[in-house]
Amino acid sequence: MAELRNLEDGFVGFDASKNENVFVVCPVKCFCGDNPCQSQLSFHLGSTSTFFCRRCYATKDSAEDVADRRVKGDTLRIVCELRNLALDENASNQDIQNLRRQHGIKETCPVFFELKSIDMHKHTPVESLHTFLLGMVKYLTRDTFEHYIYGAQKKNIYAFIETFDFSSFGRRLLGNFVKHHKSFVGRDFKLMIQFIPIVFYFVRLRRDVLDCWVAAADVAKLLYMKETSAGHQESLKTAISDLISVYLELDEDYYRSQSFIT
Repeated sequence: MAELRNLEDGFVGFDASKNENVFVVCPVKCFCGDNPCQSQLSFHLGSTSTFFCRRCYATKDSAEDVADRRVKGDTLRIVCELRNLALDENASNQDIQNLRRQHGIKETCPVFFELKSIDMHKHTPVESLHTFLLGMVKYLTRDTFEHYIYGAQKKNIYAFIETFDFSSFGRRLLGNFVKHHKSFVGRDFKLMIQFIPIVFYFVRLRRDVLDCWVAAADVAKLLYMKETSAGHQESLKTAISDLISVYLELDEDYYRSQSFIT
């Protein structure tokens, strides 16, 4: 930690190519990790809590609206309150749990909050594996096969995949994924999302469900581009917004009752 502070504040070094002293500044700009790790770094209670987002105060009921942003100073103040409650002989464990749930904050020990150059609520990038492939795509796959795919369609999907040309993908997806999709890992969903909308189109999947898969494929295309250009972030935001909109239109009451990784 001392070394990170030293890099943030700057120090004098020697540039051998110029044969002179130079001032070196190298502040931390972001921390990458999976969702549980980033929640811990942000003093966040986790994605299953009422306030499931480490960046704002959105809840399941208010996720469609813009929620108040989390502020580093407010988070540190609440963490201080939690630690004081833990030392208070008159406070119960229930008091501590209530305060945690009220703000979606847990008093972990991420010392990186001491750095001036970084705000963990803003500078922990979204991790696409668990958020998208093992989140939205996984749940959409489950719900499609449990609620919208029937006997004859399953046989047709198997036949289409068995005859599909996977030469441009480097690996193939077995046709029996109709039966074994629940055991898929991230790389399987990443491969599937690139071609499955075409298969669902030919087996005449219900139009609104097919629209969800097309929207998910649009998001995947933007998430896994090797190079980005100007306007990429806005295009991604639009694609994600479109995906959420068509996803909720399937059965709003049903999807509001589900738990999603966000």
